[in-house]
Amino acid sequence: MTPAHDPAWLDRMYNNRALVPEHGEIFARWRDDSLRTRQQHRAFLDIAYGSGPSETLDIFPAQRDGQGAPVLVFIHGGYWRSLDKSDH
Repeated sequence: MTPAHDPAWLDRMYNNRALVPEHGEIFARWRDDSLRTRQQHRAFLDIAYGSGPSETLDIFPAQRDGQGAPVLVFIHGGYWRSLDKSDH
């Protein structure tokens, strides 16, 4: 069996919870920081871009309206074991 088809190898390579023992604290920090950002900054949340319930995005406009402020796009890849955009 090649490594790519060995379930134990796949789990070692892709089970980030096992690879990062403090993942719970990291996830909690991300969640808390994200919540605080949504509360403290202007935001348009859960704007649909498709027909599915998970096809939404959040927009945080720059504070410098009309001044050609830079744009940052963050794409959460939808890690299949946990998390969603509200955690980041």
